[in-house]
Amino acid sequence: MKKTVVVVLAMHRSGSSALTRGLCTFGVELGDNLMPPAKGENDKGFWEDISFHALNEQLLKKMGTSWDSPAPSRNIDEFELIAETKAALSLLQARLAETDVFGFKDPRTSILLPFWKEVFKQAHVDVKYVFSVRQPQAIAQSLLVRDGIPLEVGLLLYIKYVSEAMAHTHQEHLSYVSYGNLIEDPAYQIKRLALKLGFEKSINEMDLDNYCADFISKDLSHFNETNFHISSVAILNHAERLYQLMLSKANDELATSLNSHIENSPHSVIDRGLHPADVVEVLMRLYKASQHEFKSHHTKSEKIRFTLQEKINALQHEIKMLELKSIATTDELKYLRFLKLDNEQTLQNLKSMYETARLDNAQLITDARLTRSRRIVKIMNKFGL
Repeated sequence: MKKTVVVVLAMHRSGSSALTRGLCTFGVELGDNLMPPAKGENDKGFWEDISFHALNEQLLKKMGTSWDSPAPSRNIDEFELIAETKAALSLLQARLAETDVFGFKDPRTSILLPFWKEVFKQAHVDVKYVFSVRQPQAIAQSLLVRDGIPLEVGLLLYIKYVSEAMAHTHQEHLSYVSYGNLIEDPAYQIKRLALKLGFEKSINEMDLDNYCADFISKDLSHFNETNFHISSVAILNHAERLYQLMLSKANDELATSLNSHIENSPHSVIDRGLHPADVVEVLMRLYKASQHEFKSHHTKSEKIRFTLQEKINALQHEIKMLELKSIATTDELKYLRFLKLDNEQTLQNLKSMYETARLDNAQLITDARLTRSRRIVKIMNKFGL
């Protein structure tokens, strides 16, 4: 019997962390090498395997791109990825050695599906995909707040991730879950997903209750549509069209147009319905804005540099003055030391002179006394005394 891998696909900031945690309630193992929570970003955890994340980063780097680039990824020959394929196989097999059903999530997987599908094929596993669906405007706003990514670029990234993921999974076992629906009614959405994946008998009701009570909160969604303003209507409309098509699937509505829309879709940001000129126009406007911002920052930095240089010059002048004062003080100190030594020598001389005078005076007194005694004796002898 084949082992099963559940792959959560999504654009970044799509609520995939909350969805992935929900997989645990019906027996999907996520491993024990999970990325720790990040305060203010994902307070309740990413539920993302660090090793899969690191491997995806390595793949993107080798392909000459990054997760936040809306440009198409460079096509790379599978022979160039032999080492990465072996590493991915080894990683997957290590996780499946402990369980029959393993799940992982990393939004980067959505734009690396050709690589991972080959790995799954070589691993001989049954793969089931789950896509976390969220409003593109909400995603773009979240990216702007977290990463400073302009709204238009956020929408282009959304289109890229969704288009590439859909292009490589339209013939696969794929389920959709709306993040908004998950927030509103988590118990129903998790049971619905378990049923679609064939794990309805594995639901742990106690864990599901804890998940609904402690993990899911309406505070997790912060999108405010009134704050969303962009000038490129074409890009917004295309992103919204993709979202509505996926949302209809997440709501279990008939959406036969979704498969026809994504079938044979080019693996790039420019999908059917979005003209290249729209993308170029947005990128050029962003480039001009960045140039203007650069000039503005450059002017400010030049003013700051000039002010700092003036302060540096003033400090250098002050240092020189202090050095001169220090030299003068040193000379004065040397002179004072000389005077001290001279005074000490003079004092010593005076002490010697004083001592000599004292001794001379004592001798004179002694001599005077002797002389007077002799005179008295003489006088007494004279009178026969």
